[in-house]
Amino acid sequence: MNPTIKEQILAVRDTGETNMFDANAVQQIANREGFYELVCYLESHRREYSRFILTGDESETRETEPQGSGRESSGRGQSAYERTKRAVYATGNKWAIENFHATHD
Repeated sequence: MNPTIKEQILAVRDTGETNMFDANAVQQIANREGFYELVCYLESHRREYSRFILTGDESETRETEPQGSGRESSGRGQSAYERTKRAVYATGNKWAIENFHATHD
């Protein structure tokens, strides 16, 4: 978990709008607030997110988790815009894609 994701999680928490264990509601709030990094993070890092909410542990994927290898390094050399765009499209979430374009194009 990078500092941006942590900051965005805390910003959503500070709204007081939802139980932070309701990851879908957190994702909707994050999308509304323009926290697209968090929207994408929640698509593929639910365990890490839940662990952070429970314990404050910010560490990345543990050895026992099968996902995560390869995705982190595939964005090297791209701008933040391109990495975020690719991650938003990878979710297949039409709402997130529409909002990404509405705020970035």
